[in-house]
Amino acid sequence: MIGKIIKIVEKSRFGFVKSTIGEEFYFKFDDFKFKSDLSNLSINDEIRFYESNSSNGKNKNALSIYKIMRVKDILNIYPITKEILIQIAKQLHFENIINEHSYMSKKELEKIMIIFYKDNNKKANYNNPNFNKSKHISKKPNVNILESFIKKGYLLFIDTCSLMNYNMLKALNKEVIPYLKKYNKQVYIVDSVIYEIQNHLKNPKKYHTFTSKQAKSAQYILDILAKDDLYVIPETNAINKNFADEELISCFTNYRTKYDLCLITNDNKHTENGKLAGSIIKLNDDPNIRNIRDIKVFYINKDRENPKFVEFSFDRDSNFTLHRNAPKRVKL
Repeated sequence: MIGKIIKIVEKSRFGFVKSTIGEEFYFKFDDFKFKSDLSNLSINDEIRFYESNSSNGKNKNALSIYKIMRVKDILNIYPITKEILIQIAKQLHFENIINEHSYMSKKELEKIMIIFYKDNNKKANYNNPNFNKSKHISKKPNVNILESFIKKGYLLFIDTCSLMNYNMLKALNKEVIPYLKKYNKQVYIVDSVIYEIQNHLKNPKKYHTFTSKQAKSAQYILDILAKDDLYVIPETNAINKNFADEELISCFTNYRTKYDLCLITNDNKHTENGKLAGSIIKLNDDPNIRNIRDIKVFYINKDRENPKFVEFSFDRDSNFTLHRNAPKRVKL
């Protein structure tokens, strides 16, 4: 069956899977085979699972379980076309993979990509007994653009508007949280950002209904980060801790000579000189310190299907997207 994980209780490692027809299956991690496939499971992951023979009544059990992906998701990550992927799937007799909405398992993906690379003149490497095939399933460059900055020790700050962005949770789960855990890092949320979110939650009538819902989403994200100790509140010594823009500008100004800094903010309107994003990125232009430390600014794009962090630049309007599927760049 195909379904989504709707609940995980971390301490006792159990939860529920909801099937595509609404049935709920109880699971315990200790019951599963292939435990290596479970290490990165999280809420709302789409998975394939099998009902245990011991299931009865309302307390049905899921025995084996693993993540699955759609063909369209794979096309955004790996350098393969839909036509070639489906052609290789047919060759391997994966009858379930027929179009961009089809699901596949991790093992099916690995087998498809091994053949894909073999067909692209990589036979010599694959015949080498010391060659690790699973590692060789390489991704497009810069798929997870923030990983290198997290790895290098940039202090990663998040602004209020990005925390409240409807794409934020999906983008964090894909491009930030795995690397915070991998490199044992945390994100920095300043007092004023928390204050602004609390204001929206405490005074829902004062703000638009949609904004209040966004604040609840931000609160949920902070809960997820706090659960795994993935965010801290820095003492910025800013004079004003009620307005995020002022505190973040003060913080980046004070610490730009000590740390490499990175800010995620969607407050970046090009027609208004970049707003907060513009003010922060201009700190790189100080001729006295620009070669000492670096500052990066990112925003979340508007693609609900495949949200990504994009680097802010004055060279273009960061909020403008011509169309969803960006073309590849080629050298002439």
